[in-house]
Amino acid sequence: MKPPPGQRAGLHGAAGSFRLAALFAIEREASVVKTVRAYLAVQRASESTRRRLARRQGEIADVLDQAREWLELCTCTITRCPLRNV
Repeated sequence: MKPPPGQRAGLHGAAGSFRLAALFAIEREASVVKTVRAYLAVQRASESTRRRLARRQGEIADVLDQAREWLELCTCTITRCPLRNV
């Protein structure tokens, strides 16, 4: 005996939602594995390599700060911003 068409559609929708949730879970787990691998690689690195990585991380943080400031400035010039008149 076949289920009614509405119930069948509900089952297909639930299966799609389950697949999507499973995909997100797999992606999250893969990201955790990559993070752990990177952490272990840094732990095995020499002291000079760690210093270079820290310096590079600082440079990246500076660039991100500059980009954030630039975006905030652009937002203030596009919209009405109280800081624009200062």
